[in-house]
Amino acid sequence: RLVINDLGDFTHAENFEGETQASKHRLDMDNRFPKMIRVYSRVMRAIVDMALAKAKHVDVIVNQGNHSRTNDIWMAELLRVAYGATGRVHVLNNDSVFIAYRMGNTLVMPHHSDKCRPKNLAGVMTSDFRADFGETEHHYIDVGHVHHGMVMKEHPSIFIESFNHLASLDKWAHDGGYRNRKSITTILRSRTYGEVGRRVLPIQEIRDRIIGAACSAGVGKSVFAV
Repeated sequence: RLVINDLGDFTHAENFEGETQASKHRLDMDNRFPKMIRVYSRVMRAIVDMALAKAKHVDVIVNQGNHSRTNDIWMAELLRVAYGATGRVHVLNNDSVFIAYRMGNTLVMPHHSDKCRPKNLAGVMTSDFRADFGETEHHYIDVGHVHHGMVMKEHPSIFIESFNHLASLDKWAHDGGYRNRKSITTILRSRTYGEVGRRVLPIQEIRDRIIGAACSAGVGKSVFAV
């Protein structure tokens, strides 16, 4: 079983105006909103397809991000429609910004954390999901939004962690001095023992793998060297 955990903000803007819906913050984009949606849909489908090639069951969590909230809602529904007949893809309900993912003795609460800060998330987990919390031993809260890796223990038995991402810096982040590492993380979590390992893939390795796969398929390297 493989879990795709989108921690929010897969898209940088959520409307034609290039703004966040709630705060109306202007964002860096080239004004081709339909193109972004086409790319977003195809990339997400490609991720799910690759996961299906590796695992019998694929669970998808699309967390609501402050840059992509409306897109996150329709993406979850799109995946349900696209893969519902397979019986192998399970898209968790994301109507709420707080989602619990339980497997056996392990409980994970992914959350974008643009409003509810990490220091408050342990209380949410123990309150909103108290039955699952009480019946499990290993507890994790996966956080998005901050765009850099950080681990902190906020509550006994609950580990709260944020993760790096692959996106380039926009002007706001660049001018603010943010220089986080570009990577994605695969975590091995056992239904019995909790976390048992992980693998971090830096963006350089991901690019090399894409170029290598393209060259093997006979596609020119220049197409990907952008």
